Amino acid sequence: MGTGRLARQVLARGCARFTGLDLSPATVARARAHLTAYPQAELLVADIAEFAREAAYDCAYSVLTFCHIADKPRALRRMVEALKPGGRLVLSLSQCADEWLDFGPRRVPLYPAAPEESVAWLRALGCRVAPLQTLFDDADDRVVLLVAEREA
Repeated sequence: MGTGRLARQVLARGCARFTGLDLSPATVARARAHLTAYPQAELLVADIAEFAREAAYDCAYSVLTFCHIADKPRALRRMVEALKPGGRLVLSLSQCADEWLDFGPRRVPLYPAAPEESVAWLRALGCRVAPLQTLFDDADDRVVLLVAEREA
């Protein structure tokens, strides 16, 4: 969820119910401060690999966060299970090559995986997956858009 910048745009466009997850209590607190105008926003300190709500959502999205998730198959399963039949999952995936990301004094572990692996995992979960769309591809990074739909 990060600081809620994208969530604010989604909510401003009429999202009736929004649930945002982040592992960091400080990040959730920042997002809450940015989203006070939206009482339909539920913001939780939670791990997507553990979060469970059966058939609750029309759409789930993740923007450039999957390289931070160690157990990607489990996280994707939880996200798909949380979708209503016909619900969509939208991911922007960065194909990170390194195993660590340096944030000044902080070092964050990364868990690299090719976007095509997420496609295979989602298909194994019974999702229809649209062809990957490259958002950008330069010498240092490749970011793709993945859209999947839970079978009805």
